[in-house]
Amino acid sequence: MKEEWKDVDGYEGYYQVSNLGNVKSLKRRNRGVDMIMSPIKGGGGGKYRAVSFSVSGKIRKFFVHRLVAKAFIPNPNGYSEVNHIDGKPVHNAASNLEWCDKRHNHLHAYAIGLQKPIIGEDVSTHIFTEREVKFMRYVKGLYPHIKNSDIASFYGCSWRAIENVWTGKTWKHI
Repeated sequence: MKEEWKDVDGYEGYYQVSNLGNVKSLKRRNRGVDMIMSPIKGGGGGKYRAVSFSVSGKIRKFFVHRLVAKAFIPNPNGYSEVNHIDGKPVHNAASNLEWCDKRHNHLHAYAIGLQKPIIGEDVSTHIFTEREVKFMRYVKGLYPHIKNSDIASFYGCSWRAIENVWTGKTWKHI
């Protein structure tokens, strides 16, 4: 793929971004040549690459993937997030980026294994421990006619919480 360069919106004549994810500073008085910039580790725990622009003494940091997306990818729906299709935040080529909403971005991260779902005792609102859930299911197996309300009063929770455990609506992974 041939590298194509476009001016960065608001920084025309100073900086350009390419469809391959590179950013360059255009020649100015103190430098006679264009210079490809070396991105630094930016936000997201240092996963995303960023560059700093300096014009008239004002310095501003930008994420490279957002610069590429704004220059090369249409955003007719007005989405606010840029997703890396391959899940690699250092791969900032336009062909690897897409505009999306927050929901799509999170679902995509789960789908490709970048994020793991929070389950069981890791859920901040959990009522039971894994051991208690196993015990409840064991008891239900021994005494199938036992009432949800009896178990609920023992654990100090609602009968619905017990039913959700027994039917597998919650604690599916056990």
